[in-house]
Amino acid sequence: MSSQPWVVLKFGGNSVADLQCWQTIAAITQQHLDKQLRPLIVCSALGGITNKLENLIDAAINGGHDKILQDIIAAYGKLAGELSIDPQIYIKKEINELSQIIVMLAQSRVLTPFIHAKVLSFGEILLTKLGAAYLQAKHFPTTWTDARTHLKSIEFTHSHAQSKYLAAVCDYQKDETVIKQFNAMTTPVVLTQGFIASNARNETVLLGRGGSDTAAAYFAAKLMAQRCEIWTDVPGVYSANPHEIPAARLIKSLDYDEAQEIASMGGKVLHPYCIPPLKANAIPMYVGYTRLPQRPGTEIHSAGRHEDAPIKSILTKHQVTLIQIETVQMWHQVGFLADIFSYFKKHGVSVDLISTSETTVTISLDLKVKGQDQNIITALLADLNTFCKATEIGSAAVISIVGHNIRSVLYKIGAALKIFEGQKIYLVSQAANNLNFSLAVDESQAKELALKLHALLIEENVNKKVFDKSWQEEFL
Repeated sequence: MSSQPWVVLKFGGNSVADLQCWQTIAAITQQHLDKQLRPLIVCSALGGITNKLENLIDAAINGGHDKILQDIIAAYGKLAGELSIDPQIYIKKEINELSQIIVMLAQSRVLTPFIHAKVLSFGEILLTKLGAAYLQAKHFPTTWTDARTHLKSIEFTHSHAQSKYLAAVCDYQKDETVIKQFNAMTTPVVLTQGFIASNARNETVLLGRGGSDTAAAYFAAKLMAQRCEIWTDVPGVYSANPHEIPAARLIKSLDYDEAQEIASMGGKVLHPYCIPPLKANAIPMYVGYTRLPQRPGTEIHSAGRHEDAPIKSILTKHQVTLIQIETVQMWHQVGFLADIFSYFKKHGVSVDLISTSETTVTISLDLKVKGQDQNIITALLADLNTFCKATEIGSAAVISIVGHNIRSVLYKIGAALKIFEGQKIYLVSQAANNLNFSLAVDESQAKELALKLHALLIEENVNKKVFDKSWQEEFL
């Protein structure tokens, strides 16, 4: 068994939610066993539970946490009932541990990043305990393993404690130790958690929101898996968010760079950090639809690019924070930008997009990715305003046109940009990697502008080799 290649199967929160989901997981697992592959199943928490655990933390600090805790316990109890699994046998210990931590937090009312990460980790732990028990009961010999045993975070000296615990990163080289650990497991199926890892002190750390995709990619890279599959509640990667643009079309295949850009610029299906581990190790990725697993999804691999359809997606990133920095001292001032970015580094703030002129710099930030909050931005602005005028622009969105070799199709984009006439554009950025062209606009204008761009650049000339049916054709 140890010689069989691994396949990593990640299932998101809505794909582990009920008995039907787990029947599908069992069927997909069996398909891979039939192909002489060894499945490593990576699961998220139940959908919505991580948010409830965040609410539980707030309630514990402010009083009145009992109801939220009971709601969380009831959600897992309900799933256990559907799976015909006794929660008292499989998750009683973990429920008691979570309850004790919350009681101590309610008494101290002091939340550390360590406790924050520990509490949020219970969503995945509880889910995978039940999932492993279900698969075992359905005659899939399954080993439950703790992801924190195998995934170790890298600590950077400049990282803040919050980032170290709530937005950790791991290396993704082939790992002989991890390979030996997994090959030593005697069952054909192994089940573990997404989202969580541990640091050098064996403390729980998180891989950031959406980090289950990243965990799956880390495992695939360390094990040199044959394939990494992301099973989710949409059929694959679309040319836009189908919930905002129903005419969005399924993209049949992408190369790693295109997929990375779509994930980074606002695509919801994949986490941006899950692509590099797979690209670095040439491991193919597949995005499939849990509710209809036989339906073709999106393939992502080195040969996934289609030259005859350079524009792949129109994406909108909402709730973007813009920082505008103005000073006449910037003009011909050596080291001015270095001084600015030293403060971003000091406060652990990562920059998304940047646009400069002689006297103004505009920077976009995506605070959600790194788990940053408004207090950090307030402190950053205070430091910047010691030597320049720095202001925050709220209620902004970034619309990105994503594809390969964007420079070669700027003449097409030029015609589309007429729709921005009379609209305020805060920032324009053509990516140095030649994969996206982005504009920051008012949040209130974003949806309409994205709809028009999608109609002009994708719907008017659909390439059937690249795009499948639209969301509205299949589901509306």
